[in-house]
Amino acid sequence: MTITGSLYTCRPDLIGFVNGLPLVVVELKKPGVSARQAFDENLTSYKHAQNGVPELFWFNALLIASNGTESRVGSLMADWERFLEWKRIEREDEPRRVSLEVVLRGTCEPSRLLGENHRYVFTLIHKFQLAEVLCDRRDVIVITDEAHRSQYDTLALNMRTALPNALFLAFTGTPLIVGEERTREVFGDYVSIYDFQQSVEDGATVPLFYENRTPELLLENPSLNDDIYALIEEAELSEETERRLERGVGRRRFARRKNSSNSCVSPSRRPRTSVRATG
Repeated sequence: MTITGSLYTCRPDLIGFVNGLPLVVVELKKPGVSARQAFDENLTSYKHAQNGVPELFWFNALLIASNGTESRVGSLMADWERFLEWKRIEREDEPRRVSLEVVLRGTCEPSRLLGENHRYVFTLIHKFQLAEVLCDRRDVIVITDEAHRSQYDTLALNMRTALPNALFLAFTGTPLIVGEERTREVFGDYVSIYDFQQSVEDGATVPLFYENRTPELLLENPSLNDDIYALIEEAELSEETERRLERGVGRRRFARRKNSSNSCVSPSRRPRTSVRATG
């Protein structure tokens, strides 16, 4: 189909219309030609304000670039690095594969494409300062990004009070699981898990290697121990404070000698402090 703009015309390979609105634009290359060329030479050109037909993208939901085997999908303003492979169609546990069929069936199957609802409202959790009901409808869905951060305290409780019947869906790369699984406890069980290994295999994340090392540190003040204990002696700490200090520096023992007028730390019993970092 030829699309005519104010200055230029273009001929995309495939356009997906819904009720006359062009929601999907697909650009194809022959096998052996990189799918990126479809993005660089065609899709990018079509979107250009002066040299393209930007009117084609006024209602756009997604873009697809493919050469039959290499296939990627992205949003209107995404650069090529944000165009990603679509690897599943129906189930979380189905074999992952990349093909034009998978990306088309996974994104453009009518029940998925037509199931989109564009009545979105974006807000910040900091606006929920009061614990009062704002909407008690049951068709409200709250989608939370970075759900490991601010979803467990007063503002989060206020938001749930404001939307008592809403469904809460969370995204996070670092769920709170130490000691207790707070993220799962607050939001429910996992709907989909995309783990680190899958991300590495997809090329979305570089591999992480950990090597334990002990860096060498130079102590610039060789009299540090004496300076510390001089400060302690001058402070005239109570016995309780000394006990807390003792625990804080690694359960070393302080010797105190008391008399009627003052107290001091015995030089012969001063622990020798060293500085060491482990990583």
